Amino acid sequence: MAAAGQASSKLSNMEAEAVVGSQIDHMLQWYWDETDKWERWAWRLQTSILVLSFLVTVIAALPPPSHPDYVPWMKWLVVVISAATTLVSGFLIKSGIERTAQLREQGRIRLSALKQKTILELTQKAMNEEERLTCLRRLVDVMEDVEQRFGVHPVVAGGSGKRRSGGI
Repeated sequence: MAAAGQASSKLSNMEAEAVVGSQIDHMLQWYWDETDKWERWAWRLQTSILVLSFLVTVIAALPPPSHPDYVPWMKWLVVVISAATTLVSGFLIKSGIERTAQLREQGRIRLSALKQKTILELTQKAMNEEERLTCLRRLVDVMEDVEQRFGVHPVVAGGSGKRRSGGI
C-alpha cells in the first residue's frame, strides 16, 4: 500500500536497469570472471593428466630391458611421468577447482535471475519510494546470501570462512 502523500509509479525499463544494475552488475562480472578462471584451471589440469597419461603409455611401449636398444633411463622416465600424473590428478580432485567453477556458475545464474526478477518487479508494479527501498533491501539480502553460498571456495568454506574480495 502506498503511504499517505507518496505517489506510486512504475519505473521504466531503463530506470529499473539503472537502479538494479548499480547494485548487482559488479557482482555479476566478478562471478563471470571467477567462473572463467576456475574453468580454465580445471581444463589445464585435465589436459595435463591426458598428456601425461599418453606419455606413460608411449614410453612404456619402448624396447624392453632385454632389447639391445634399451636405455636404463626409460624406466625412470615412466616412473617420473606416472608420479606426475598421479600428483596432477590428486591436485585436481582435492583442490576443489571443478567444484569452485560450478559454484561460481551457479552464483552467476542466481544473480542474473535475481536481477531480471527485480527489474520485472520494479517495472510491472506501481511502488512508492518506501516500497522500492524495501525491494532493493531484499535484493541486497539475497545478494549477500548468494555471496555466502557461492562466493566461498569449497576448501576455505570449511575453515576460515573467507569471502570473495571486493564485497558490496
